[in-house]
Amino acid sequence: MEVYFPPYAEYWVAGLEYISILYLVSGAISSAVILGSALRSRRRIGTAGPYLGKPIKGLVELTVSEGGYGFEFPEDITRSFGGEFTGVWTCYRVGSGAQWAVYRCGRGGTYLAVKVPKGLEGVIEEYEVGGLPSRVGVHAMEFLRGFERRIGDIVESARKVMGLEHPHILKLKAYSTALPILVYEYAPQGTLHYQLVRGRRFSFEEVATLAIQLADAIAYLHARGIVHGDIKPGNVLFVNGIAKLGDVGSLAKDFLGVEVGGTRGWRAPEQVSAELYREAATGGYVNRVDVYQLANLVLYLLTGKTVDGEVRLIMDEGRLNALLRDVKRRELEELLKEMLEKEPWRRPGADEVVRRLLRVLK
Repeated sequence: MEVYFPPYAEYWVAGLEYISILYLVSGAISSAVILGSALRSRRRIGTAGPYLGKPIKGLVELTVSEGGYGFEFPEDITRSFGGEFTGVWTCYRVGSGAQWAVYRCGRGGTYLAVKVPKGLEGVIEEYEVGGLPSRVGVHAMEFLRGFERRIGDIVESARKVMGLEHPHILKLKAYSTALPILVYEYAPQGTLHYQLVRGRRFSFEEVATLAIQLADAIAYLHARGIVHGDIKPGNVLFVNGIAKLGDVGSLAKDFLGVEVGGTRGWRAPEQVSAELYREAATGGYVNRVDVYQLANLVLYLLTGKTVDGEVRLIMDEGRLNALLRDVKRRELEELLKEMLEKEPWRRPGADEVVRRLLRVLK
């Protein structure tokens, strides 16, 4: 049966589901086919026209708790990424999930978002000049040993993500190989999840605009051989009202040293079926996972429901049609149905999704 969520109710998954077999099997084939597809693509920003960069108004500002932690960025950041990272910053924790703790760090009116792996909050909260806090637990030490072994992959992934330039992709501004931190532009309105649990309602026009912007960002990623793989309200952030995708590409996987198989409730069928993933990898359709997850996001904003990949594998077409009727826009219903196809190769590509969403709005 369908996975139902009360409209705009608080939805937070305590942990990510790791389906490592999905990414071990056929990985080499998948990478080669995706790269070939990216090289053939001439995709550029601009397909979505006037909707790109358009802010959503009336969002709730992110609240910051009292108290703060003094922090200085490690030398490799100030040396490699410029003087804007120098000095003492005051950091407040503004978010905490299954894998990350997020801090707003400010100095002289400038704000940045700093992410550290869960269990290593002491990097910020017990900061000591010159590196890690003197008291580090066993779990943290094990993570740090693995972090050191992954430095090469981390740097490669971070450089790739830093090179992305799209108005709806959150900008990675710096990373460290001395401390396990990632530095992003700060999103003062927090995540889409944050907005929903604080009662923000989105009109049909706002949802369609948001979908166009995110679909264009997804198409931009796919043209560069990058798959997001975990699109959900917690990974959509707002910077001055502009929606941006966060946690892009393989950086989280390399940084944390785990395979991320999506989040329960938002997964595509191939994220829970090794056989389906193999077929998608062989045919070059691994990136269609993002199309499925975007459809779930749109469906959730309009109806309060999603169709997890595990559920979709056994759901008949009649039940899916009944679920989609709550969208109440025929053209969008048809598009979402195609985006929610069980087989990745039956879903439209992100470019096609942008074009059809534009028709829905116009």
